[in-house]
Amino acid sequence: MDELEKNWKYQNTTFYVIYCKNETITNKYIGHTTNFALRTRSHEESCVSYPHRKLYHFINSHGGWSNWIIKAIELQSCFSQYQAIEREQYLADKYNADLNEYSPCKNPTLRKYRQTWYQKHKEEQLARMRKQYQLAKEFRRLRSICI
Repeated sequence: MDELEKNWKYQNTTFYVIYCKNETITNKYIGHTTNFALRTRSHEESCVSYPHRKLYHFINSHGGWSNWIIKAIELQSCFSQYQAIEREQYLADKYNADLNEYSPCKNPTLRKYRQTWYQKHKEEQLARMRKQYQLAKEFRRLRSICI
């Protein structure tokens, strides 16, 4: 994977909601992916492969996958997995998603670790972000030439 591909992994992050076709069931799941079609198939297969997990147990108990809808709700360019997770958490709170097994941004141990890690690597991260900005700028320039 070249440098440009690696830096743009989360450029096209799709945030999605899974909800029941039966409107009386208001439980929801919010997630994110960089490949919506693949993630949709993965959720469907996981209903069979991992029926003990909270989301899939609930789906199977309420009509199975065919009774549920997975819908893209937002497409966003993220710079990192952490930014995608934070946006996912925001949307989970906004939509009152209660089928997510955990809330990564609300885990105090994880939050403390990320804060400590960021402070330790702040300069390195800022340099990486500057480099990503320059790569994006060059990518847009080259794309405009090709179009």
